[in-house]
Amino acid sequence: MKMTQKLTRMLALLAVVAQVSLPVVAAEQKPETVASQATNQVLTVLRENRTVFEKEPQKYYVAVEEVLDPVIAFDQVARGVMGKYAHRATPEQLKAFTQTFRDSLIEFYGKAVMTLDPSRLKLSRVDPVAEEQLADYRNRKIRSIPVNLKVSSDNQEYSLSYSMIQDGGQWKARNIIVEGINIGVQFRNQFASAMQQYKDVGKVIDNWSAIMKNQADAAQGA
Repeated sequence: MKMTQKLTRMLALLAVVAQVSLPVVAAEQKPETVASQATNQVLTVLRENRTVFEKEPQKYYVAVEEVLDPVIAFDQVARGVMGKYAHRATPEQLKAFTQTFRDSLIEFYGKAVMTLDPSRLKLSRVDPVAEEQLADYRNRKIRSIPVNLKVSSDNQEYSLSYSMIQDGGQWKARNIIVEGINIGVQFRNQFASAMQQYKDVGKVIDNWSAIMKNQADAAQGA
């Protein structure tokens, strides 16, 4: 399987567990209870909007946006994707790329999710976060909290690990590793490759939507 196809399939899994990561670290609730409730909510969204995609794709993307917005720190993810090139960008360019990245990821992600059957996916395991890790995060000894999960589909199981941070008083994902594939690094490499092509941060930002659209179209047709 090509890396592009693998990346889109891995991103598609996020739709099933995206909202799980936000409350998993809450000490007053059991992780498996929170995971079960959140997964059912996301699966409902996907099932209800799957047939909408062909007739009203924009309505479908809005539903995907409602799933991703509360649980992804888009500003920090976007800066991470830019990597060393973020230092070359103006504040206006950073803001523009965050918005462009957010919008293009939602569309890319929304199309990628069509490659999976959510009715066959289930959350099979959520590892509880140790109190020691939470204490280290609060004391700024670590920059993020890893939350490890397992998602199964028929006879196949996928390992996921979220890098969680507190953003605006809420736990949000800054990065995700799926089956050993670091999604943040993949996008950062893609941005670096685009920089080699365009030689200018502004031009990469201007063309990022087209880059992501090509990826999404390739994933849907794979």
